[in-house]
Amino acid sequence: MNRKGRKGREENLSWAVLCALCALCGSYSILSAQESTGPVAGEPVLAAPAAPVGASVKARDGAVLPVFLSLHSDIHAFRAFADGGWDGNWYVGFNTCWIVKLPKAPAGSYARAYIGERLGRAKTRPRRGGATWDKDAIPGKVYMAISTFPAFSPSQSFYLADTADIPQEPDPDNPNLEVGHGEWFWTEVPVKLLDFDGPNYLATWSNTETLVSASSSPILGAAMDPKGSKESPRAWLNSGIAGVPPRDQGAAIGVPVSFYLPSLAIKLVPAAAVPLAVRGFSVTAAALDAFEARFALAGQDPELGWVEASPDGMGWERVTPLLRHPPYSFSIPGERFGRPYFLSGAVFLRGAGQDALGTLGFSEVLQLPFGK
Repeated sequence: MNRKGRKGREENLSWAVLCALCALCGSYSILSAQESTGPVAGEPVLAAPAAPVGASVKARDGAVLPVFLSLHSDIHAFRAFADGGWDGNWYVGFNTCWIVKLPKAPAGSYARAYIGERLGRAKTRPRRGGATWDKDAIPGKVYMAISTFPAFSPSQSFYLADTADIPQEPDPDNPNLEVGHGEWFWTEVPVKLLDFDGPNYLATWSNTETLVSASSSPILGAAMDPKGSKESPRAWLNSGIAGVPPRDQGAAIGVPVSFYLPSLAIKLVPAAAVPLAVRGFSVTAAALDAFEARFALAGQDPELGWVEASPDGMGWERVTPLLRHPPYSFSIPGERFGRPYFLSGAVFLRGAGQDALGTLGFSEVLQLPFGK
């Protein structure tokens, strides 16, 4: 055998030994510097043909994923202003209306549609009768609207969030347990309000008269515009409103916003969503004036958990904050329950949850004596 052939056999043998050793160590594939990094032979491959922007290729594993429409391709990019640091004066208030122009909705079969935005840094005020460090969110409500034109009627407007549920601005002098980074808030809208052939305009504002500055209002999340100010305006700020969005599509839309993109977005949920289960719901009367409640959420991408109460097991109200991660454990003061519960002598409780697709889940109902 010539020297060249012997050398080739030795290289092949060395390669085989290396592969065997790596297999014993748990490695599944080995690639040299000159080899392709493509899929290993025998593994299933998903074809990825050329597709227009907004189209997608998905795995065959049964997961249902929402479709997002926003001014930035990365839904996680809207972290400016609402998370901390300079707020840019990007407040959502009684006298400000942020408007964005989104592209047409992609064709598809959708069970539900949501509009939403990233909010943070709700402002606080001293709690009446409390210690100097006891603070409550300045009361207020945030709304959103959707339209095919930059004018928004009452039927196109929807309640989005209460300032009590928005993460609060840090206090440099006192601890604040409600501080956190900005969070996404969503509200469901009829799918028929979306335009699948033309642009979709979204707006956000507050109808609360006291929210008139960055020092009293929550802050809207934003993303850096990768296109800078070279593109046609896609976002505007209208500072001439008084608690309602623009109604006249013939009026000026507002001042164009550049360099930053407001976080207003659309979320489309395909049909056949995965169920969300609320499991292990338990309630303990920790004291005469408090209940401790716990449960677990099981499903695809659980997003929110809370506890609801009823004096009769029919009409329900939320009695805890929204928790966005496990463990879903709550302390409910007895003072949270009013006169109807004293009159009925009982409190009915249930755990509730929502996933990223908007699917709701509820636990079994537990009844406890109350006020006796």
